[in-house]
Amino acid sequence: FLPQFALGIILGLITLRSGSIVPAMLMHAGHNALVVGLGRVPMAELPWLAGLAMGVFGWLAMLAVVALPEPRRPRPAAIAPPGAGVTPGTP
Repeated sequence: FLPQFALGIILGLITLRSGSIVPAMLMHAGHNALVVGLGRVPMAELPWLAGLAMGVFGWLAMLAVVALPEPRRPRPAAIAPPGAGVTPGTP
């Protein structure tokens, strides 16, 4: 439960920082490929491979969160006070 929760938080941060869902989708696809790929390898033969792959994926996820710039958000337009732009004597 906790690894999936952490992955969800990281993918959410990536989405917020990038302003797009595409980077999080790519990270999710990479995670799924890693899990399926490691599921096919007998752990008795290559136990170090699982740790290496998870470590590399974890570092890539952390770098993506840290390295992605904050999205630029447009400033809201200034709201004119009531009656602004109305000249006296016009209907």
